[in-house]
Amino acid sequence: MMPRYEFILWMTLQNKLSTVDRVLKQVDANCVLCNTGHMENFDHLFYACPYSSYVWKAMLNWLGYHRQLSSWESKVKWMISRVKNSRQRAGILEFCFAAIIYNIWTERNNKRFNDKKGSITQGLKEIAI
Repeated sequence: MMPRYEFILWMTLQNKLSTVDRVLKQVDANCVLCNTGHMENFDHLFYACPYSSYVWKAMLNWLGYHRQLSSWESKVKWMISRVKNSRQRAGILEFCFAAIIYNIWTERNNKRFNDKKGSITQGLKEIAI
């Protein structure tokens, strides 16, 4: 028998395959950035989470844009509308947009998988550098 077949057979007989029901029992689905009991999903993580909202607002203010955007889609549409007719502005906004997303994702991963608790101030400094 092929080793991979044998391995899956063994895992099945031991009831150890990572089916969704097993994974959900092992993973805390709550957002680790805000610890408010909200389930982590795309919209919460990158828009509605208090941590993410603060990061977005602080960086937009730093860039000179003093406004609150109402949804993830509005953030994307707003960014696209701001980069028309200006390559320099497009480059800066694209970089900041990517840096914010990267910061939120890596901070989430550090807290979820490494139990590291970084400060929001440090995260903002890393984005701005």
